[in-house]
Amino acid sequence: AKWSMAVKGWKNTLSQFAILYNDRIKIEE
Repeated sequence: AKWSMAVKGWKNTLSQFAILYNDRIKIEE
């Protein structure tokens, strides 16, 4: 299903943003 692939990509993008966000917090502390 196309929506299944879209959800997979969306979750992958979210996890990438979470990693970048966590790295930024570590740098600022």
